[in-house]
Amino acid sequence: MLLGVQILRGIAAISVVFHHFGVQYQRYGSGTIDSEFTLGAAGVDIFFVISGFIMIYITAKKGLSPRQFLGERIIRIAPLYWFYTLGMVVALLSIPSFVKSSKFELSHTINSFFFIPDYHPVFEEHIWPLLIQGWSLNYEVFFYAVFALALVLSHRRRFTYLLVILVTLVLIGASFTHENPVLTTYTNPLILEFLGGAAVGKIYLAGGPPKPQLGRTLVITSLLLFLLSTSELLQFGRVISWGIPSIMLLLGVLSLENDTSVQKLSKFKIVGDSSFSLYLSHTFILAIIGYIWSHTGTKSLSLDLAFLAISLLSCTLVGYLSFVLVEKPSARFLNKYRARCPDAQPSN
Repeated sequence: MLLGVQILRGIAAISVVFHHFGVQYQRYGSGTIDSEFTLGAAGVDIFFVISGFIMIYITAKKGLSPRQFLGERIIRIAPLYWFYTLGMVVALLSIPSFVKSSKFELSHTINSFFFIPDYHPVFEEHIWPLLIQGWSLNYEVFFYAVFALALVLSHRRRFTYLLVILVTLVLIGASFTHENPVLTTYTNPLILEFLGGAAVGKIYLAGGPPKPQLGRTLVITSLLLFLLSTSELLQFGRVISWGIPSIMLLLGVLSLENDTSVQKLSKFKIVGDSSFSLYLSHTFILAIIGYIWSHTGTKSLSLDLAFLAISLLSCTLVGYLSFVLVEKPSARFLNKYRARCPDAQPSN
């Protein structure tokens, strides 16, 4: 995998941790920092754009049937997601008073395991699964299903197919009012961020990314746009406020792939490798940290900063351990099993 993309994955995951740290800060912090840490949520938008890029990139020269592709994707995300969703179920059934962000409802739990969008039993206005950050995986799995059908087409025609399907769905969603969580999810403009990433993939494969000088400009501009994305600007659309900068950021990072500035960050690749584990596990760690924080009995800026550092370091460490001890072994086992299946090998 491209080094710059992996580093960007790590940054996106850390950003989401930073965002969710804000929840604990609002509950137990000193209030000295007047921020809701909202910008960190843009890490998900970066993930969506990267996902669109990766699907175009990895299937360009790898002959896969739709079934083979979906098999690879499910092995990539489902076991770890089910592991942490099951952990949430166990926590809710054994220590429900400790888990303030959810409650157990059978139908909602079943929908959560099968990536079916559903309204959350506690935050009823949000379409969230039991493991709240798993909402993004509902979008990911849907995009995988749409992309799988593109594999019956030539590589040149896949982007056109994605463009027609995803834009049509967004237009349908904008055409009428409904409250169905499945329709709301699958017609949300957020799916256009996958399309943006796919466009970057098409550009990259066709003629390569921009020159490094332009790439640096894209990275700096995207970061400035992120910083300027106030809550008022977000009202005009998350895709505009965070999706477009995410596309620019990815394109800029790709142009710097062989630049020394990226190579110097190669040690950070390990965070990118474990970014999925970090993304799914961090809320459990933050809940424990929040519990400890609530019992300190003091409030100060220095304590806030100490808990921020502890949160980022501990979540990153647990994410890496999850990657090594759970994510990689489960994927290795399932891939070995899948290799025995008749359709496991790529088609010619």
